This record gives sequence, structure tokens and C-alpha cells, in this order.
Amino acid sequence: MPLISLTPQPGEDTGFIMIPRGEEAAADINPSRHAYVDRPDIGMVGYPVLPEAIHEMHCVDKLRQNLYYNIEHTRKSCKHNHCVSPEMEGWEILHVDHCLEILRRRVACTADLGIIPFMWYRSSGKLTGDSIRMHTCGDYDAIKRFTAENSVKDPPLGSPEGLKPPEDQFILEEYD
Repeated sequence: MPLISLTPQPGEDTGFIMIPRGEEAAADINPSRHAYVDRPDIGMVGYPVLPEAIHEMHCVDKLRQNLYYNIEHTRKSCKHNHCVSPEMEGWEILHVDHCLEILRRRVACTADLGIIPFMWYRSSGKLTGDSIRMHTCGDYDAIKRFTAENSVKDPPLGSPEGLKPPEDQFILEEYD
């Protein structure tokens, strides 16, 4: 897999997979907690979900966008739902914290027991890890293809066709 680039690659800006009513139990969806969207006019009917791997890669990209040396570029070149207005800056901070926690949990969960031998970096006396090592991975590209082929895009925030939660649905006020 190539290193992350500053421009999204085809299939990276995927939308949601919609789980229809009646399949909640099989997908471990709690109807009293999870959002249900009933907007056939924009192709969104069901419970919006993402494969974990897609969400985690989104979080890697979110952290990359918000690194101190990328933040100005991110603010100048935002598109679609990735733009954050000044009044949503607090939400963006929570979003970045959420992504950091998701990735921390993933690292702890996978707990790769492979070893990283170190090498000398130039003649400075500094050591650097040789991270080009054998790992056993799932097929992330297959997950990306499946998501791209089976997802629906969410409309831009604030647009007339944008999503609004119905009054009877659970609304998360803060990230855990």
C-alpha cells in the first residue's frame, strides 16, 4: 500500500454502507442508540455503517491532516464534509481526539508481536527502527473496493438535502 498522499485516491472518500431495517441484530445495531436514516431521495435508507478498517484509515488521515505542519494546508484545501467552520472547531478537536483513541485501541488490540530491529542512522549515533518487516495483513484494498462499490455518499453539511436527526433518535452530545 502506498504512503498517504495529500490528495484522496479513488475509492478513499467512500460513503456509508446502509444496513436495512430487519438486519439490526445481525449487524449488532441497537435501534435505540444508532442512527436510522430514511431519505430515499438521496439514496440513504437504513442504518449508516462503515467497515472498521475504513474508519481507522479515515482516522489515520484525520491525524495526518491535523499535524502541525499540515494544518494550514488542510484548512485551505478542505472539501465536502471535511471543512470545519470556526463554530465547529471544538467538535474537530474532539474528532481528532476520538481518532487518536480509536488508533490507540487498534494498536493495543492487534498487539503485533513481530520485532523491529534497529539500525544506525547516519553517523550521528542515533538509532532508527527497521520497520520494513513481514506482517500478516487482511486485504485492505478489497475492503476499500467493497465499500466504494456498495456505499452511498452523505450530503454536504448544511446543504438543503443535508441530514437532520429525527426527534425520537439517540443523539451523542460528546465522544466517550
